[in-house]
Amino acid sequence: DRLLKAVDRISEAALGPGDLDTFLRSLLAEARDSTESVDTAAILLREGDMLRVRAAVGLEHELERQYSLTIPQGFAGHIGAAREPIFTRDAAIDPRVISPAIREKGVRALYGVPLMREGKVMGVAHIGSLRAHEFSEEDKLLFRTIASRAASVVVKSQILADLRRAESAQRF
Repeated sequence: DRLLKAVDRISEAALGPGDLDTFLRSLLAEARDSTESVDTAAILLREGDMLRVRAAVGLEHELERQYSLTIPQGFAGHIGAAREPIFTRDAAIDPRVISPAIREKGVRALYGVPLMREGKVMGVAHIGSLRAHEFSEEDKLLFRTIASRAASVVVKSQILADLRRAESAQRF
């Protein structure tokens, strides 16, 4: 029941007005609020060969620092390179984790998934817990659903941006 209600709220957020970054932050806040063990969440989007943090909850310093990394650098980069979910029980000491914010916060469980479109990695999303060393299968499923919704909205945003550029180029 909790999972279905969360998915419903996520779907409503996807249909709402606003820019991409605002949507992504609200989506991550929903992930944190719908899942008892989640304290942090972030979405990194691909810009060329880089993954850059575009939205974060519980890791706002990542946004302030405009944190970015290359694939396969760091935890998110490993996910992008593997193109599959990755989990670690103690992120603060995992050598793949190079984010100062994750280490400073003392994040324990860290679970990340790639955001994919047509077989290509367009970004990475991850959740973390300060208390738990594991996430339930239900929590992972909910987060994969959130990540899938995020990927759909990112694609929609990119298509609209391309359309606006094309329309602008035709006017001149």
